[in-house]
Amino acid sequence: MYLFSYFKTEDESMYLAVSRDGFQWEEFNGGAPVLKGAAGTRQMRDPFVYEDPQGRFHAVWTDGWNS
Repeated sequence: MYLFSYFKTEDESMYLAVSRDGFQWEEFNGGAPVLKGAAGTRQMRDPFVYEDPQGRFHAVWTDGWNS
């Protein structure tokens, strides 16, 4: 299973897509955002999800351009 995180310009929140083969992707959560910004500019640009060595997942992103 593959996971792809992204944002949409009209709604700068975190979206996810999933794929079994890395070629055909399906929007997760019915195409709705899975996480919205709550601090700073409340924008989420360039979201990135990664797994640490202990198996915990983390998300990082850019908080707009002027914060």
